[in-house]
Amino acid sequence: MSFPQLGNIDKRIFDTIQQKASSNVRASQAMPWIRVTSCLDNFLTMESSQQNDSFATRYGDTGKSGRIGIEYPGGQAKSKYAEDDSRGLRPSPIINSVSISQGNEGLSKKSSFTIICYSSGQATEILKYFLEPGNMVLVEWGENTNISYKEKAAINKCAIVAYNNLRHIQQKRTNAHGMYDAVLGTITGGGMTYGDNETFEVNVELTAIGEIPAYLQHHKGITNGKSNIQSGKSYQQHELDNEDLPVGKALFMQMFNDLPSHKRISTLKNEGDKTDSWMLDASNFLNMDKETIDDLRKQMSGGAQLNSENKEDGDPIVIESDVPLFSEKRYIRCALAFHILDLQDNVATDAIQIGDCPGQSKSQGTVQWYNTICRAHKNMFSTNSDYLYIPNKNAPMFDVIGALSKKTILSNVLPPLTIKNVVESPVAEGPNGEVKYELAPTSDIGDKLIKDLHPQTYEPNLTESHYFPCTKPLNFDDQACFDNTYGNQVADAHEWGFLRDLYINFDFFCDTMNKNGLVTKDVYYDLLNGLSAATNLYWNFQIVVRGHTKIYSPGGPTDSDPYYNWKNTPINNPGPEGQEELQIIDAGFGGRMTEAKGVGLAGFQSRGTLSPFLSCELNFEMTGPMKSQATARKLANAPKNANAEDKEVDFRGLFSDKPDTVLDALNSVQLKMTADAKIAAEKEAKEKFDNRSFWEKTKDAASSVATDVAETFGQDTPEEAAEAKAMKSNYEFFANNALVIPKPQDRDADMDVVDNLGFDGLDTVSLDQIVLVGAWADSNVLKKLQQLNEGTCNIDGLLSESSGTTSTLNVPLLPIKFNFTIHGVSGIRVGDTFSIVDLPTKYKNKVFQVVQVAHSIEQNLWSTKIEGQLRNLVRGTGSLKENTKTGTQEKADENNNLS
Repeated sequence: MSFPQLGNIDKRIFDTIQQKASSNVRASQAMPWIRVTSCLDNFLTMESSQQNDSFATRYGDTGKSGRIGIEYPGGQAKSKYAEDDSRGLRPSPIINSVSISQGNEGLSKKSSFTIICYSSGQATEILKYFLEPGNMVLVEWGENTNISYKEKAAINKCAIVAYNNLRHIQQKRTNAHGMYDAVLGTITGGGMTYGDNETFEVNVELTAIGEIPAYLQHHKGITNGKSNIQSGKSYQQHELDNEDLPVGKALFMQMFNDLPSHKRISTLKNEGDKTDSWMLDASNFLNMDKETIDDLRKQMSGGAQLNSENKEDGDPIVIESDVPLFSEKRYIRCALAFHILDLQDNVATDAIQIGDCPGQSKSQGTVQWYNTICRAHKNMFSTNSDYLYIPNKNAPMFDVIGALSKKTILSNVLPPLTIKNVVESPVAEGPNGEVKYELAPTSDIGDKLIKDLHPQTYEPNLTESHYFPCTKPLNFDDQACFDNTYGNQVADAHEWGFLRDLYINFDFFCDTMNKNGLVTKDVYYDLLNGLSAATNLYWNFQIVVRGHTKIYSPGGPTDSDPYYNWKNTPINNPGPEGQEELQIIDAGFGGRMTEAKGVGLAGFQSRGTLSPFLSCELNFEMTGPMKSQATARKLANAPKNANAEDKEVDFRGLFSDKPDTVLDALNSVQLKMTADAKIAAEKEAKEKFDNRSFWEKTKDAASSVATDVAETFGQDTPEEAAEAKAMKSNYEFFANNALVIPKPQDRDADMDVVDNLGFDGLDTVSLDQIVLVGAWADSNVLKKLQQLNEGTCNIDGLLSESSGTTSTLNVPLLPIKFNFTIHGVSGIRVGDTFSIVDLPTKYKNKVFQVVQVAHSIEQNLWSTKIEGQLRNLVRGTGSLKENTKTGTQEKADENNNLS
């Protein structure tokens, strides 16, 4: 599975599909075979087409029923019969049906099969081998051809272990030209029912071995039953008070002591005690030092006079409220947080090599996140500091000094997004795409509009290297590292970022790990959904089975990120490329999809003698939120997306570009009514002022006299009192909506932000020199900036119609599906693309991406069902190719006798 990475169907697979379309004889001769292998004890294989079959082996004799299958004691094949079987001359058990399905969302790689037994003795043996939870089973199937039979696995440990690698299984599929497939899974369910004619039907359910980590409890601690977990560790107070500690070490120690007890384990503490540990980089932490934040909150109490001048009159700014400006919320980098979540005491979870199976590794025991690519836009920020901080180099400048200087009621801390305050992005949307905008460095009146939010690092050899969005372009082979029928993931700088580079609220992280009754996937989804909630649900995180890859960085070996340099070593990132594992993906990320070197190259006919389809359908179905979007966007005064948290899907021109005459008429009426209402409101306000009552006019006159009296006796005038009230309101408005934290984290660097402490020797600084405004609680501002950054609306807040074309950045899946059923074939993967060449003109050159694959074998028929969903991309013009990145694995397979 590559989703959301785009791929093409391998040419050998496509040719097999087309051959069956053009030859009914070829299709009718395709009879399926099935083989299931239990890995218990000496193995046990059952086949739908038994080898060396005879009446005696199939039906037994008067004292026993037919054989169950073949076992391999000492590596030698031997018939296996039921023990204590009182029914003679009963046929051997048969595999009645097989079902396999895989989808693009969630943990959905599932398999099941049914075995029919003809005696209680047979059922007893089958239950022992195929229903013991946690045991491994290899399911193989294919067509009755030599090229398919040739790919059957050798029955030995190393040969079966190899099926945990996507490179290995995909090579077998293509070697057989799509006429062989297999899945290795662990038993997670099933049961037995009583059938007709004294039969026993045993149903077996399997889960892909790569999914197992999802159902453990990494956040609570995993035990192997052989060694004790050393938890509840802590640093002593005298260690925390050591003034000679490097800043990063001091921050790590404070963070460690505040972790839940079950996560304060020896393994983590020992890693943190290494002087060269990547975890000791100070930029992994934000607002973690308690002394620093306590000092600043104490300084900024009510009545404090700042070392910062009011921007309007130059006077010092005075704090008139007891509401704290600086937040106590703490953050750690996701790379550190997720590493802590995964880390176990005395239990190895890495994919370490299997000693007697060269080239093969144990299954990865954790969910992988280090290569998770997320969509991004240049001026994004967090709208909820309870979950997320984004270290953006180009974050909006929520000007704390400007806000505290304002003497009238403040409603927004960003200047208007007009042509004077935004600039056209230097990175074009594409040769035919819409214009993209971003915040200008300074406003039309000279105020700074962007702010670098990267946490401070104190190591002389480190640079601020892990920005989100990433400041470098993306060109990541990902799954293409072991299969070149995939296209690379490509994006421009500021259009993407690593999940590992975001910062998670530390208390939210700890609270989630403290929850009871959850397994690892639940904990990760809680954390990931919190992060996404802070960005208007911008990310669609899913946990799926994919192939293992080495850690990626656009900086490569020159990257100065300590985490990348630690992870980019064989000992810290083991496992062969392609090995199945759970990975977190952002299903909304696609990158620059026009750079995929041609997609949808597999073109099918939906009808006629050249169609391979047994059945097919084109569906258009909209969910509730999509219906609201489609309706809202047709209204004349609506923005592109009416709701801040709705996914961005452009419905314009899906079936027709022609105008709706009645809708245009209704919209014209609406616009005229809006204009008339505005004129009427202005007229009403003027009449109300002119027609003030006697008492209202008297009150206004008295206010003017009061102002003159106050000025005479040196008291605050009503205007001055109103200004003071407004400034207090503005301060509280800013403090309640913004995340304000200090950038410096060195407690020894005294920072005097007020000028009335009466002490000497402190470093006098202006508030804006040390402050980071890392979040702002306004989802509408974030949505507006997203639309500007992505070129989906112009600076007046209207739809961008300048180009008349569709963006090629993160092209979403549209609610148009093409589903089809064909004669069974393997090798079509979730993520592959295809096109339907005889659809109406609007769609015949468009691309559908496979989002669901299902195989079914029953009644001697193997069928494959594919669900494809439209991406508004133009079909490529190249030719399909065969995957050539298999040489190394093939050689290893031969050496290990895996085929």
